[in-house]
Amino acid sequence: MLKVAAVVLPLCNAFTGYTSDGKTWNAKTVSVNTEWDTLEEVIVGRSASVMPNAQANWLYETTKILPGDDSAEILPCIEEGNFNNWGLAPNPNPTVDCEGVPEACCPFNKVQREVDSLVALLDSYGVVVQRPEVYNRTVMEGNFGPDTFPLQGGMNQFARDVMQVVENILIELTPGAANRRGELLNYHKFFEERFEGADAARFAMPTRDFSVQNYGAGLSSPVCDDFFVPDCVSPYNKNDYVVIEGGDVMLMGDTILVGHSDNTVMGSSLKGINWLRQTLNMLGFDKKVIPVRLDAKVLHLDIVMSLPREGLAIIASGAFEDGTLPFPDGVPAIFEEQGWDVITASGLSGMYMSANCLPISPEVLVMASNSLAPKHIQDEIVALHEEVRAKGITVHVLEFGYHGMNGGALRCSCHPLRRNPNAVAKQVKQV
Repeated sequence: MLKVAAVVLPLCNAFTGYTSDGKTWNAKTVSVNTEWDTLEEVIVGRSASVMPNAQANWLYETTKILPGDDSAEILPCIEEGNFNNWGLAPNPNPTVDCEGVPEACCPFNKVQREVDSLVALLDSYGVVVQRPEVYNRTVMEGNFGPDTFPLQGGMNQFARDVMQVVENILIELTPGAANRRGELLNYHKFFEERFEGADAARFAMPTRDFSVQNYGAGLSSPVCDDFFVPDCVSPYNKNDYVVIEGGDVMLMGDTILVGHSDNTVMGSSLKGINWLRQTLNMLGFDKKVIPVRLDAKVLHLDIVMSLPREGLAIIASGAFEDGTLPFPDGVPAIFEEQGWDVITASGLSGMYMSANCLPISPEVLVMASNSLAPKHIQDEIVALHEEVRAKGITVHVLEFGYHGMNGGALRCSCHPLRRNPNAVAKQVKQV
């Protein structure tokens, strides 16, 4: 039955990006098959990020993804009444006043400036840039209750993670991280308009139970006792659930790499990867889906990997300062088997976003700089930019350090809707 449904599903030939006549490019479709085909349309996130309060015990596992002193700088932001919570930021926006507030706890303005620079660059190449709605406290609390933000936080900076386009389908993802819950509400109005009459399909993953992440110091002891939770420490483990975050998904045509971090509260799970493999197969897509295990300090696969063009990879595979490896089971064998040229970097530079890049085309790559990183990491990132340029690629560098403090950068901040394998990127105006 499912196989029959897959055959009659009215999807276009997004493998080539053409409409049914095989000749005319359809700007209304959704079509992404690789990381590197020429970007024509993209949705870019905004600037909101709200930390939960200290009662969110699962939060401490998340700080593993922050390098150097970043985790220490973030921890004060979870104190009751801090600016990064809803007590002083009822609706975060790019014009809030951060005077007297710790820098790490009030990143909105700086994040907004960073993302504006990306939008301007994409616009200079003629890329159609779409945006979600501004994060809205009333909508979130109306759907999920008044304890949503104290217990789970929220954000809408990283459009990459809450959806996944594969060929001409868009999947609304179920995230492993609690602070991504409900984020898709910011995109639904756009999706409804964008997919009206489109030669494409949109559907959602199965949802999951978020209540297990809601045990905190503010909850009564009978609740803890009922669920056998000592001292109200959250028992949440993403690996018990079918979850995927788009930062883990790397498209290579017939092959899809999907990361799964050893971090127990952030990123994708093996159950989620198996769901994706089975779902694509039943829809008639012939894809080889390969799980890629990541260290607990690595949030997503795109923190340590970028694919600027076919045959060239940037991989932050060097050991961390504690001797652990970003890829505990090794870098995926496909790169050696297929003879890819691999530019390597240290794992720590990856955590500072050296490899979180956005291809505009096989000839043009956007890479991040990070003025908040230690000097030796900044130097490594600059050298990496030059190494990529030496491969004949035009490299645009944008400062994205404040996105980095929240665990992402260029690739994380956006999600492609159309990549055209037959187009050539041209910068039509100066930035």
